Amino acid sequence: MSKEIAGRTFSTPEEAGVEPPTAQELEEYGKTFREARQKLRAASPDPEVLASSKFHDEISGTELDPRRGVWAGISGHRSVISVGESGRQRMFHERNVCHFCGRFALEAEGWAESIPPYHPILATWDDDANFFNGSFHVGCVRAFERRGEFRQAMVDWLTATNRLITVHGEDGQPHEISSTGLGYTEKIAELSDGEIYEDPRFNRWVFIEEAGPYHFLELDAAEALSAGDRIRGDGGGTSVVLPTEPDAGIESWNLPGLLNFLAVRDLYQGLLDDLEPKYEFWEGGVGRAGYILTYSLSAIRPLPSSIGDFFARYLPNYTSKRLEDA
Repeated sequence: MSKEIAGRTFSTPEEAGVEPPTAQELEEYGKTFREARQKLRAASPDPEVLASSKFHDEISGTELDPRRGVWAGISGHRSVISVGESGRQRMFHERNVCHFCGRFALEAEGWAESIPPYHPILATWDDDANFFNGSFHVGCVRAFERRGEFRQAMVDWLTATNRLITVHGEDGQPHEISSTGLGYTEKIAELSDGEIYEDPRFNRWVFIEEAGPYHFLELDAAEALSAGDRIRGDGGGTSVVLPTEPDAGIESWNLPGLLNFLAVRDLYQGLLDDLEPKYEFWEGGVGRAGYILTYSLSAIRPLPSSIGDFFARYLPNYTSKRLEDA
């Protein structure tokens, strides 16, 4: 049944009388979406600000609003301020560059990921920046010498609801800022290669590797893994600013060609060899930030078999959560 939460009514598609879109409608929606993004991109210096005003309205006045508290006066996620004890000057990390190896990170779920700048995650391992966000290669995290600190920061973020983070300002005094975690609060498994946490409200989980990286799982993915199947990462479109403007004809490049241009093919060779990647060029063009590529890329997610073994035991007795009970 429909339920009102925070002044909004949530319904299942059946209750709302919504029919699944046809393939033709999906193609038309995608075309409209790409045209709209192209117009926004022409006016925006950064893909990170392509969110709608509705998104900004949603976070305005909350702990995620970058204009509040310690965040006041910061305009954009590359702003330079000093809020650390050791003279740190960078608030955040650079977008589209792997924090750990310094090379370009082309996003592909399970292989190269990113954390948006509105999640304040303390970078205890970094002497130059106070908060971690931005891009990283999953393999680079696993090889990072201080990956234990990275892992703990991820655990604190993923498994919390609301918490306070203490930072030191230019006055040398501690300041507390509110941080909202993702709410996977219930640890349900300790495996040899990591832990699984469950969201108590929805049918979803996160697997946090012992080596640091994390992987989100919805119910359909958990069911597929429990049956011994492999699952494919999200192939939704995303936009990146390329380090240099490519030659004409980028729309006809295959994935190896793009990776060669970005000089990171060696970091993705395992994905190319073993994980059946599917790459599609959507559109590209020069904006104020440089050449912006919009693309989709998905691949088989490289997850350990222990996750599937666990869910094969867990799901038969699992009671699916309902939206109205959230």
